[in-house]
Amino acid sequence: MTYFGLISTSFDLALIIPLIFLIGANPSLFRTAWFVESALSELVITFAIRTRLPFYKSNPSRSLIITSLIAGIVILTITYTAFGGAFFEFIKMPLIVFGLIAVILLSYFITAEFAKRYFFEKLGI
Repeated sequence: MTYFGLISTSFDLALIIPLIFLIGANPSLFRTAWFVESALSELVITFAIRTRLPFYKSNPSRSLIITSLIAGIVILTITYTAFGGAFFEFIKMPLIVFGLIAVILLSYFITAEFAKRYFFEKLGI
């Protein structure tokens, strides 16, 4: 699990570094982007690590798909609600930040899929 922890940390840094040094995110934008990326990455990575088979060879359960979609919608919606703004100080994110998050999530999923294969091959499980 050390490998997966290092992979997770690497993709966290892939968001943090551009937010701070390229985009110059203020605390509210940073908080909002960090929340969205962190929560969605947990949902996305579940689909990669839920089985030892490649993700496209094992269909997830209907329950997993439905609950993940609902959670994803709630995650994105809360950033645009008055509650999210007042309670968490979330703000509307620029499209460039959404794009960055999308690229990070896709890259994280692909990396986890390859790491999973390596993990099972190396351990012979």
